[in-house]
Amino acid sequence: MDFSMPRMDGVQAAREIAKSGADIPILLFTLNLSPQIMKLARNAGLRGAVSKAEISKLPYAIKTLQRGETFFYWT
Repeated sequence: MDFSMPRMDGVQAAREIAKSGADIPILLFTLNLSPQIMKLARNAGLRGAVSKAEISKLPYAIKTLQRGETFFYWT
């Protein structure tokens, strides 16, 4: 899920998905990652966040979420 999206940001979209009762591990993958956005993501129930500038971390983040763990990475 990206943070910057047309009708609602990725954190808002994740909140809507969570309201449906679906237990889907959502990863925020965005260029606009900051400590503030990571905090919003955690509070919204996202299970991870990776900056697009750190694309090499993406496969590890996905595998981590598949194991039921969380992965938040920001430099």
